[in-house]
Amino acid sequence: MGAINNNQFWLNGSIAELIVFDENRQLRDDEWTRIQSYLSLKYGITLMDENGNPTDYVASDGSTTMWKAFSNSGYSNRITGIGRDDASGLQQKQSRSADPDSIVTIALGTNVAVSNMANGGTIEPDLSFFTFGDNAGSTKYTERVEHPTYGDLKRMERIFKVEKTNWQDTVVTLQVEKPDETDKWPQYLVVARDEQFSSSVEFYPMNNGKVTLDSGAFATGSFFTFVAPPLAPGGVTKGLSTWVDVYGSAVKDANGKVPKLQDLAQENRVWDSTDSNYQPYQPSIINFNPGVSIASNIGYFSTPRFGQGDTAREIFSVQISDNYTGFPWEFGSYYQAAKYGDGTGKKIQTSFFSTTNRDVTIDPNEYDLKKSRLLNIRSSSEEWAISLDGHQLHRDPNNTTQWSFNGLSTYYIGAGHFARFNGSISEVILYNRTLNDDERARVNSYLALKYGMTLRAGDGTSVDYVASNGRTMWNSSANTGYGNRITGIGKDSVSALEQKQSRSEEHGSLVTVALGSAIAASNEDNRNDIANDFSFFLFGDDNNSVAYNTAISHPTDDSLKRMERIYKVEKTNWDDTTVTLQVEKADGAAQWPRYLVVSDSNQFDSNLAFYELNNGKVTLNSDVFANGSYFTFAAPTPIVQGALLEQSITDGNRIILTFIKRSHLPIKRALRSHSTALRYQLVM
Repeated sequence: MGAINNNQFWLNGSIAELIVFDENRQLRDDEWTRIQSYLSLKYGITLMDENGNPTDYVASDGSTTMWKAFSNSGYSNRITGIGRDDASGLQQKQSRSADPDSIVTIALGTNVAVSNMANGGTIEPDLSFFTFGDNAGSTKYTERVEHPTYGDLKRMERIFKVEKTNWQDTVVTLQVEKPDETDKWPQYLVVARDEQFSSSVEFYPMNNGKVTLDSGAFATGSFFTFVAPPLAPGGVTKGLSTWVDVYGSAVKDANGKVPKLQDLAQENRVWDSTDSNYQPYQPSIINFNPGVSIASNIGYFSTPRFGQGDTAREIFSVQISDNYTGFPWEFGSYYQAAKYGDGTGKKIQTSFFSTTNRDVTIDPNEYDLKKSRLLNIRSSSEEWAISLDGHQLHRDPNNTTQWSFNGLSTYYIGAGHFARFNGSISEVILYNRTLNDDERARVNSYLALKYGMTLRAGDGTSVDYVASNGRTMWNSSANTGYGNRITGIGKDSVSALEQKQSRSEEHGSLVTVALGSAIAASNEDNRNDIANDFSFFLFGDDNNSVAYNTAISHPTDDSLKRMERIYKVEKTNWDDTTVTLQVEKADGAAQWPRYLVVSDSNQFDSNLAFYELNNGKVTLNSDVFANGSYFTFAAPTPIVQGALLEQSITDGNRIILTFIKRSHLPIKRALRSHSTALRYQLVM
């Protein structure tokens, strides 16, 4: 076996199975079919008759058909299946077609094992089969399918049809490879009763092309295919007119400068720099994410106006003003010279998509426009409203929409009309409609997590952060009192989000978290990957002081006091892995804190775990933080070892004694150098 003619001609290949019958034994047609069917199912080979037409797959008993060619007409390509046939010694527990361009593997159980033998599952009963074939369609994602949350999505042209024979439903795993036409995993397995995917349609989320589910999701004769990620902010695809994210949009030249921004919502739309003095690409502008900086000598970006038939618009943008002048964008307005700060930081003035020019007062102590801010404005015939960081500042139910005044033929990023912005811009998103509250929450949450901003309701309280799939990643009610400086890392492929390191952009933030063993210069420089999609690790604080005033019990170190500020953790679908935390010195502090302290109680009186810091940094597994756990930091405090009477003063009926405190070594050294002395007075 493996050679002929006395081993003179070698196969130079692999042999899996050889079946030989006596030379006097002539196989009948039905016997031939059964043997061919056994081998085809086992080895993933699509069976055809002598004329190249699809044929039935028949089990060893001659009456059980595992694949019916006629009833599955048009779907007999790359036939793949698992099944059991004891008379043939067959227990095929996982399979992928060996034919060219196959992309789907099916396996019994929760994983695809390295081999059929390594799969520890058992198919029950005998003569039980689960098979499917495809329609030979392209693996491109071009066909429309309606998702209940995301609206119109694109499904693969290739459709698969299922046949189940005597099959007892159980857990199976499907793994689909990335098609050659894309570098992204499909987002969903979609199953329907009809090949138009219009009846009884079910969507099953996939993680890196894999989904585990009960085979009962597939009825005999049902159809399945795969859906590409919708790729929209917060998964809100409907009406997405412009999406410019500097990370994904920047077209860089050989010098690392940005002459163009590609619009991610419209493949044929490009935003060109208005000046040959191009902006440099800056990989870490806001929360380790990139942006472009606009100034009087560096051009903004423009594109011809569009959407002249729009009746409503809603825009989101993330920017930092350098000097409260100009406006970050122009997408249709009735008046010129919009103002983002008006020179003082106390006003935003704009007529975005409206005939009314509105002045909105800003409290710079609450919203400093020289820090990163999430600006959101919506305009329709029903209302005009403006928000910062999710907080609605002004709403007018009386509004007349107007896309522009005469002569405005160009839209801008980095300027309003006659209002060049001075500052940095990271992302701009425009819809040709107004969003509902759920959609707006998803877009705001995406931007807030990415850029380290804390969302707030009108009363100043924190709000839920919601992923593109509608799942909550920060539950404001469960974390009441801890909605300050919300910080997090996470992955949401629908939003093209993988935030791998983060520090809140809000005033007073101290803590950075990073995936891996180091904090990189930028998010894109962090080469680690978050394992699960729709996976998040967040924390917020209670807005307490950063002073180390509260005693805490350590097994061996009596000198510790903890920071008054406490942080609370929320983990969503998080696969624990190595993370690094860095805490900065509190204002005025000379030394780094000594420990990260984790507890299941915000009183830090039970189940304490201390992790030593090195210059404020610690690397550890994220499993030390349970969902809902608390953490803070601890530092050594001076211990009085004695005191010297420096002087005494009599003042009427009072005696004032002034002492110099002798404490631990650093203070002793300070006393020796006469640079510092701690004095205490006792007045009697």
